[in-house]
Amino acid sequence: MKRFAALLLVLIVSAASVTNAEGLSGESVPQMQTETEIADVSEYVLSAGSMTPAFLPNGVGSGAAVFADEENDPDTLFVERVLAAWSDFSEEIIDLTDLGLTIEEGAFLYGVVMNLYPRFFDVSPYFRYAYDGNMMLGIVPQYLCTKEQGEVRLEQYDAAIEKMVADSVSEADYQTMSETEIALALHDYLALHVRYSYKGVNDRTADPDAYNAYGAVVNGSAVCQGYTLAYSELLACNNIVSTAVTSENAAHAWNAVMLENGTYHVDVTFDDPGCSWSPDGDDDVSGFARHDYFMLTDAEIIAEDTKSDRSDMVFSLALGEAASVSHPDRALWQDAYTMFYIGNGLWLRHKNMTYLEGVIEGLKPSATGLDLCSLTDTKGQELYPHNSYPLYGFMARLDDTLYLNAFAGGAKSGKIVALDIGTFEETSVLTLQEGHIAEELEEKDGDIYYLDLWYDSAEGKVKYERKKLEISSEEPPVTAEDLTGDGVMDVLDAIALAKHLAGLSSITNDVLTAAGFVPAEVSVGDAVAICAG
Repeated sequence: MKRFAALLLVLIVSAASVTNAEGLSGESVPQMQTETEIADVSEYVLSAGSMTPAFLPNGVGSGAAVFADEENDPDTLFVERVLAAWSDFSEEIIDLTDLGLTIEEGAFLYGVVMNLYPRFFDVSPYFRYAYDGNMMLGIVPQYLCTKEQGEVRLEQYDAAIEKMVADSVSEADYQTMSETEIALALHDYLALHVRYSYKGVNDRTADPDAYNAYGAVVNGSAVCQGYTLAYSELLACNNIVSTAVTSENAAHAWNAVMLENGTYHVDVTFDDPGCSWSPDGDDDVSGFARHDYFMLTDAEIIAEDTKSDRSDMVFSLALGEAASVSHPDRALWQDAYTMFYIGNGLWLRHKNMTYLEGVIEGLKPSATGLDLCSLTDTKGQELYPHNSYPLYGFMARLDDTLYLNAFAGGAKSGKIVALDIGTFEETSVLTLQEGHIAEELEEKDGDIYYLDLWYDSAEGKVKYERKKLEISSEEPPVTAEDLTGDGVMDVLDAIALAKHLAGLSSITNDVLTAAGFVPAEVSVGDAVAICAG
């Protein structure tokens, strides 16, 4: 596809830390140093302007790239040679004798290249190098797995990236969406499909892939470095330039995205909320993304993060002048939660989420508003009002259907409904057993999952079970002159219509029409007429 033709870029979350050789400087014969490590956000954080978009490759997939820089530029030659070796899992020495690099410069550049190319996630941060005095003459790469294992992992990664890109921004949508809208769709998709790896941040060996793009893309588990690399990869696949921003003070990394109206900060990690109130205790709320850290200026992101100091932030690539004024389209996503692009410039926007107490024993169903909005209509048109029955909460998208958890006033259990985003017709697909509600809907590998929650009064606590939604319509068959599907129009149909009008249950427009009603004009008088007839 056309949009895959460029840009595999980013992140200098790791920079180089060099171990100096002892007693060997000045030797005329190249010596081999044992090991050095590229340490996490350490001594050599890249400064603004130290790398430029000239390093952006215009071809991806083979590991070899063609650069916009001069053919014999030492940095460009270094990158080309390193990528060629990595692509073949070569453990032969990479000849650098003609580049005139010091040990410090060579180790630093190696760390830069390692993070510019997220797909080389199986290259070890440890390497060996040959030197003469203070000059680096060659590097011997090391790897975290065998070539055969790496090829399998790369196939998994490429397939997952392709699915992510297709699911979040279709080829047709890509042609009409603005760069900001594409960045928004990718931001929300990543936040919905990745969990923050608390075990990885506390013990790197417990989740080693959490620090690379493979962890986020394939395993759905990452720390900030993994989120940043994965977001860069997704943006690059859509021809949007981004880079990492790092802060030693905050011990954190995020993205800067270059758009037609300036460069803005995007922190997907902070917009994927970790919270202790997640029902299943994993500190991640599925079906839920924020936009507090989406498209911020330098001043805005420093002011927004009240828990840490990002004032020492450094851009790893020079992307031109950073924007100094708020993004002009911010009203589209400001104060919004999860958003889904549905085509023709339209977004489904999830807003004003709260939890309601006292409607079912021991449980707090979520309530939200859902509206239809666009760049030209940021106020939006309300589809489901917030805090009124039926309640709608967490949602997940699968193809052209949005699945939402729902709870009707007076009901003894929750349900899941499917909303067709082409027609906005709603269908009930699952009613839970009495005393249960559904929460945290999410799409995974082409299926919808949810948490089945209930309150155990004997133990005095909420319990849960994660389940896959078996999708089937619960709507009654459409029968002429009948609302309940029993073949006759009687008092049961009158009761069903009354409940529909009171918002206690829902009858689809198809059923109403087949029974002889005009959906927009149906009234209590119709229910009375059924009884009288």
